[in-house]
Amino acid sequence: MAIPSSSSQQTDQPPQNQNQNINMINDPLYIASSDHPGMTLTNTSFNGNNFHGWSRNVKMALGAKLKLGFIDGSCPKPPIGDVDLQRWVRCDYMVTCWILNSMVNELSDAFLYAHSACELWKEIAERYGQSNGPLVYQLERELSKINQGSLTVASYFNKLKKCWDELSNINGLPTCDCGKMRECTCDVLEKFLLRDNSPVSVEHSQTDSPVSVNHSRKGSPVSVDHSQKDSPIC
Repeated sequence: MAIPSSSSQQTDQPPQNQNQNINMINDPLYIASSDHPGMTLTNTSFNGNNFHGWSRNVKMALGAKLKLGFIDGSCPKPPIGDVDLQRWVRCDYMVTCWILNSMVNELSDAFLYAHSACELWKEIAERYGQSNGPLVYQLERELSKINQGSLTVASYFNKLKKCWDELSNINGLPTCDCGKMRECTCDVLEKFLLRDNSPVSVEHSQTDSPVSVNHSRKGSPVSVDHSQKDSPIC
């Protein structure tokens, strides 16, 4: 009787580690070999005055690593005796280090003794995320000082949009497609047209065609003819 060769035996065997690798990568308790406690989550450190922009960057970075649940409470600590307890503790320490490393030293020292990443995040949000009044005032003042000057229309609009987006994030404007959202996006376009009082020259716009203003959250551009900017169409 012929004895099957070792090569044919290996060919008949299904991949054993493929599913394990997929499950490992999708596991929120998985830590990649490139992850270490000295990492930072953002290029700009939190200094006490930039919480809203900084917190958004932190959430996106943690979401990319499937670690967002450690700060929003959706990945709670397993009970004592659970097989995943030590893995969870390890990940929680790692996320805590990442957040502290993304803050200036003066602030990170003040939060050094937080018992978990979720507790750390709640303390930071309670201390710096609730005082919206001064920040709104600061953004409104910044908006009032923005002029087109020698900027192109695109650069001018981008500076305004940055402030508008920050205000929307602070005020909690709706992100759906309801009538209120259309009213908000139309209001942004109207504000832009009302601010742009001077005719757009070729030097500013770098084009003779109407200005295309992308104000929709779905990314659909709205073409605006500056010759009719006194009656914007929503």
